[in-house]
Amino acid sequence: VSTHEATRLMNKEDAVVLDIRASGEFKKGHILGATHLAAEAVTSSDFSKLEKFKDRPIIVVCAMGMTAKRTATQLLKAGFAKVSILKGGMSTWQSENLPIKK
Repeated sequence: VSTHEATRLMNKEDAVVLDIRASGEFKKGHILGATHLAAEAVTSSDFSKLEKFKDRPIIVVCAMGMTAKRTATQLLKAGFAKVSILKGGMSTWQSENLPIKK
């Protein structure tokens, strides 16, 4: 999804933003309200932290929009129905001067 579509999903459909970047990168700045999921949890497909969001849209965010694809596929296999990827990742979000939390 584009940054515009992601913002719409967050505002209108209470979408969950799932940031899968390294903890250090997440702490430097992330999308407001984003949930961080450590690489270990992604690797082992441990999405227990997200169970309560199964019926909400989930937007997977990585640095450039490349590694999010694998996580999105894993989430779909785990039974999450509405999973999308932020096109261009955090770099696009920041280049469009959209709000981030540090």
